Amino acid sequence: MRSLLCHHITGLVWNFIIVSCFFSVVQITSLSQGIDQGSLSSEVPAENQPQPSVEAETFNGEDDEIIRDPRQHPSYLEFQRIMAKDDEAQLLVNNLIKKAEAYATAGADVSQQAINSQIFDVIQPVREAYEDFLRRYPNHVGAHLALGSFLSDFGEEVEGMERWEKARELDPANPAAWNNLAGFYGHFGPIRKSFEYYEKAIALVPNESIYWSNLATMTQVFRKDALAYYDLEDDQAVIRKSLEFYQKAWAMNPNDFPLATDIGQTYYFLTPFDFEAAEKAWKRALLLAGDDIEREGIHIHQARIHIRARKWDEASSYLSRIQHPMYQSLKATLEKRLEREKAEVMEEKSQPQPQPQPQTDLR
Repeated sequence: MRSLLCHHITGLVWNFIIVSCFFSVVQITSLSQGIDQGSLSSEVPAENQPQPSVEAETFNGEDDEIIRDPRQHPSYLEFQRIMAKDDEAQLLVNNLIKKAEAYATAGADVSQQAINSQIFDVIQPVREAYEDFLRRYPNHVGAHLALGSFLSDFGEEVEGMERWEKARELDPANPAAWNNLAGFYGHFGPIRKSFEYYEKAIALVPNESIYWSNLATMTQVFRKDALAYYDLEDDQAVIRKSLEFYQKAWAMNPNDFPLATDIGQTYYFLTPFDFEAAEKAWKRALLLAGDDIEREGIHIHQARIHIRARKWDEASSYLSRIQHPMYQSLKATLEKRLEREKAEVMEEKSQPQPQPQPQTDLR
């Protein structure tokens, strides 16, 4: 079921609807301290979500009474049905987009207007269901969070932000609202507010991996802002701070493949390059890869770091394992780089070394 907690800062750009979240894939996670509480998923639509935690939900009914056990409230099953429709809509829209992309790749004439119309027909009933529910239960924190995520997923970020702000107003102790708003401010500014809101979410739930991961990505992407916010001395200190946040996230969720790759890529920015740490990070990510595409993607990185460390044979070995068509262009580029850098090193070694000058005895 759709989770309501937050958008992980990564963004899904569709050809027909641009889902303008923070980075490149929207991750919607569990509603920690809200509806769902548990592990996190990696893309829209959310999959493998934890079951609702009854103890965690806090929302208000029409009489403003806080309902701590949603199973005892008439709105509970209705809300669950709406979220199920939300999940279904996400799947349908993804399928529409994939089909349109396939047709376009095959050379068919695809009408963007027609696709947008179909998408609207899918998502509008879900939006109306949320809005009708909130007219009857205006203080339902979970519904505001869910509708905010739904709107943001489909490009209505400001409207989504307003729903998250309402959720924060109703329940300031709910970290989901703080985290979602932090992602919004990371995209639209002010950036400082994004740092503050991620830290607030972390203060409320320190053991939520996704909050630390989001803060790490913010720190790494907005380095000048992080430099000022954390009063750090230079760009390298910012990268180390980002890595520190990633490592905290990892300690809480050591089976997260995207997180493992984020950590591995962070080492590219560190000076001097720490080959041993980078190699360890990519080996760890390889163990979590779920299919050949992910494994070969890791081999690309393993080849890169070995080229950087001038370990030619190992780099060549990793490149030989890459067979998938999607990686062939990048593989060829790395093979050329390997041969070029190897030749440069060999040429340096072949150059005559300056002979030491005899020292004159001045006595």
